[in-house]
Amino acid sequence: MFWAALSIGLIGGMHCTVMCTPLMLGVFKNQKQLFAFSAYQGGRMMTYIILGILLAAFGEGLALLGWQNALSIAMAILILYFYVLPAKFRFLNKINQWESRPYQWLKGGFKKFIGRKDVVSRFFIGMLNGLLPCGLVYMALLSSVTTDSVAHAALFMLVFGLGTCHG
Repeated sequence: MFWAALSIGLIGGMHCTVMCTPLMLGVFKNQKQLFAFSAYQGGRMMTYIILGILLAAFGEGLALLGWQNALSIAMAILILYFYVLPAKFRFLNKINQWESRPYQWLKGGFKKFIGRKDVVSRFFIGMLNGLLPCGLVYMALLSSVTTDSVAHAALFMLVFGLGTCHG
């Protein structure tokens, strides 16, 4: 199972390079600091681990209630709605408005840390980056829920994050 996590990260590395390089160039402009870069990557992976733990714990709770299959179907429908159906064909405009609200909070968080050059700020920028919408991360998160425990879901997301570090 962990080979799958590493494979998703390694194979998706080109996606990571294209999507996240502009952010990293802004964060690390004119800098070559190993500790700052490591803090950024560590923050990103910490977010992936926390999301994996939360999703796996939620999934285990739903499994106890017998609702896991219904949630899987609902999640598949939402993924198709938001990521396959072009925005101009979406009929639930209120959901589209709600969808953008969390990203306003992220924008404020980036503004708070982006000008700072300390290692702690790099860590928090990495954590915020881990919350940006990304289909590759969603795929890894959904895969992590299929592991047999919350701890394995956390490890799955760590291995995935390590696989994306080359990007």
